[in-house]
Amino acid sequence: MSIKVLTYIYWISMIILGPTTVFAFQGNPDGNFVQRIPMWVGIVVFWAITCIAVVLSYVVKNKETDFSTWYKNVFLYGAHELAYELAIRHDELRTAAQPWWQ
Repeated sequence: MSIKVLTYIYWISMIILGPTTVFAFQGNPDGNFVQRIPMWVGIVVFWAITCIAVVLSYVVKNKETDFSTWYKNVFLYGAHELAYELAIRHDELRTAAQPWWQ
């Protein structure tokens, strides 16, 4: 449920605010605009909604899930494992020494 909340809120706000910020807010090269709102407001609103989505995603997580598990599996959504695999493959000499970041 937690990953669905984060995904849905992110993509819905991206689909709505992306075109709205580019095409409706002030800042078009030809000077035509619908609202007298600067374009940077759309970016700030998008990131504010995304931050709220992150907090809401953490609130609706399972009670058994701790912060570390939620952070790795929901917030980073697999990027932690990908970075770990890339770091392992970076050992060209195959020394198998434990780097400080692992």
